Amino acid sequence: MSSDILHEKTKGNLESDEARFLDQTLSTLKLNFVDEFGNPSTPFVNGELA
Repeated sequence: MSSDILHEKTKGNLESDEARFLDQTLSTLKLNFVDEFGNPSTPFVNGELA
């Protein structure tokens, strides 16, 4: 997942509070994606938003 690339590229370059914020934000983003992916009213084509 491309969000994992962001995490990897910033590894070691962030203060602890920045790293924690990034981790929380990426986790929330992933959970929101899973929630929307499971929502039948969200238009997905081949696993991507239409």
